[in-house]
Amino acid sequence: EVTEAVDVASEPRDHIRVDVAALSGAEVPAGTAEEFLRRGALARALAMSGAMERVLDLVVEHTTTRVQFGRALGRFQAVQHLVSDIAAEGALARAAAQAAVTIAEDSGFGSDEAGFAIAAAKSCAGHAASVVVRNAHQSLGAIGFTMEHELHRHANRLLSWRREFGSVRFWDEVLTAAAVDAGSRGLWPLIADGRPE
Repeated sequence: EVTEAVDVASEPRDHIRVDVAALSGAEVPAGTAEEFLRRGALARALAMSGAMERVLDLVVEHTTTRVQFGRALGRFQAVQHLVSDIAAEGALARAAAQAAVTIAEDSGFGSDEAGFAIAAAKSCAGHAASVVVRNAHQSLGAIGFTMEHELHRHANRLLSWRREFGSVRFWDEVLTAAAVDAGSRGLWPLIADGRPE
C-alpha cells in the first residue's frame, strides 16, 4: 500500500506499507536491513555535508557583498561568529562522513567499526544541520526565506535529511549505547579506533 507524501523540502517521500505475512519467497539474510539503514545514513550524511558547503558559499557571498551601515555585513563581529560556526560545523560533518566512508570500505558495512563511524557521521551531520540552517538564515535575513533565493532549497533539505535513515536522536542513542557498553576503559579506544579494548 503506497500513500503519497512529501517531506519538508517538498520532495516526494511516499509511505509504503508491506504486509509481510502475505509475502512468499527466499529468506532475507540477517543484517540486511541494518546494512541498508547504515548505507542510507551514510549517503545522507555525505549529502548533508555537501549541502552545508553550498550554504557556507551562499552565506560568505552574501555577507561579503551586502553593505549595512556603511560596511559589509561580514565586517561585523556577530556575523563573523555566525559564519565561522557554519564553517566549523560543516567541516566536522564532512570529516565524520569521510572517516565513515573509509572505515566502511576497509571493514565492511556490517562491522562494528563501520556501525560506530556511521552513527557518528549521521549524528554529527544532524546536529550540524541545526546550527548551519539557523546561522545561515540569521546571516541572510529575510532574503533567505524567499522562494527566489537559493538558500531555502538547501536549508529545507538539510532539515528533511536529518530525519531520514534514522533521526538525530536515534543515532545519538546508538552512540550512547556503544559508549556505555565500552565502559570507562574502553571509551577512548572506541572513540579513537571505533572499537573498545
